[in-house]
Amino acid sequence: MPSVGDTLRRERLQRKLDLDQISRELKISRRLLDAIETDQYDLLPGSMFAKAFVRQYAGLLGLKGDRSLSRFNAPSNRHRSKSPNAPSRR
Repeated sequence: MPSVGDTLRRERLQRKLDLDQISRELKISRRLLDAIETDQYDLLPGSMFAKAFVRQYAGLLGLKGDRSLSRFNAPSNRHRSKSPNAPSRR
């Protein structure tokens, strides 16, 4: 099954849309759209934004009901290292 990024990229190319066009329409930087298309979600500002950006991008391409997109689960920020002085949550 193709990744979410592959699905979006393939659909965009099929529709002969340029990433700059999508960026202007959605007001999402080209750099972030490129990260989505290459499944580099760690380059996005957070999982909440990643989900919103993917949803907006998919909606623009008419892929709202696409199964592969509904399974999208942005990586959480839990893997980021904590400051050694940060209080632990218990």
